[in-house]
Amino acid sequence: KSETLTLGAELPLQVFAFIDSSYGVHHNGRGQTGVTAGYGLGSTLNYSGIQRIVVKSSSEGELVGLSDGLSPILGMRNFLVAQGYNQPPAIIFHDNISAITMATKGCSTSKRTRHINIREFWIYDRIKSKECELRHCKTKIMLADALTKPTQGSLQRWQRYMLLGCESIIHVVADARTYDNEQAK
Repeated sequence: KSETLTLGAELPLQVFAFIDSSYGVHHNGRGQTGVTAGYGLGSTLNYSGIQRIVVKSSSEGELVGLSDGLSPILGMRNFLVAQGYNQPPAIIFHDNISAITMATKGCSTSKRTRHINIREFWIYDRIKSKECELRHCKTKIMLADALTKPTQGSLQRWQRYMLLGCESIIHVVADARTYDNEQAK
């Protein structure tokens, strides 16, 4: 009750988003997609919903979630463009390397995922036109997890802390990358 949402922006103004999906978690075999987006501090867009189609693999579910979640994020970016802001690509953080690879290549080479080419091409087009940029992030800092599955304990408290804007999302991602690079040495 005492916690409040704090909104802020990193400069230069840019859209940052996290998109995640859970595969086949509903009784009808459909997955769950979670999207959270903002301008650096706090979350101005939060969405959690059942995917409209049944998919055959977790990577395909992540790609469907990415495709569905990207539309409102591009809407946020286009609003800033219409207001006269020169906008770099929206940064989309995603934790599934396979889905990122399929989206950035523009077509699947696997027989198991050929049937979802239109979604892949649509995302690829948005990347190619520099409307968005996909970046991998570790599952441990995937904020959209709070919108796709039940979390608890310190992870749930940290996710709430970040979504309410208690700390800049960008600093957390940068800190996680620095930590991972130091651990690799």
